Amino acid sequence: MDKLVNNFRVRAGYGGVVAVTVLAAGAVLFVSGQGRGRAARNDETNAAQASGPTLAPVAAKPPAFAAGTGNSTAGERRYLQACSACHGVGGLGQPHMGADLRDSRFIREQSDDALVAFVKKGRPFGDPKSVLGLSMPPLGGSPNLEEGQIRDIVAFLRTLQARAGAQAAEAQLN
Repeated sequence: MDKLVNNFRVRAGYGGVVAVTVLAAGAVLFVSGQGRGRAARNDETNAAQASGPTLAPVAAKPPAFAAGTGNSTAGERRYLQACSACHGVGGLGQPHMGADLRDSRFIREQSDDALVAFVKKGRPFGDPKSVLGLSMPPLGGSPNLEEGQIRDIVAFLRTLQARAGAQAAEAQLN
């Protein structure tokens, strides 16, 4: 099985791993009865309460973009240098500094090219699209960042989100 998973990882990249994680979460929901219609759940309410806790439904997310041309290992090193002061070492975010990037819908919904362009441009203070109302300087305040390095950071962010998604799915199983 490990050989099959590793072969899949090599061929499909982390986008494939994310897809498998989402499919696994869907299977868990189906098996647990969360994927059935409202009437079926309502009929089972008393039985479920009597038998104990059930799994909470996992919020549906649009499919993440697969990692592009960047190197996520190099991106993690560059992220620690250029981004972690505001967004935290593990992408957790810093209060009044930067958003949590592990489950960022903005990152999930953008293509790699769009994220590279965003990092180059930054976000002005007061931008209505900012979830926290914060600004982000162009290049994250690191004027020496080159496009290839930004692509590496984007690849790391895709990996970070895939890990967070896998951890959330695992937590649902436990």
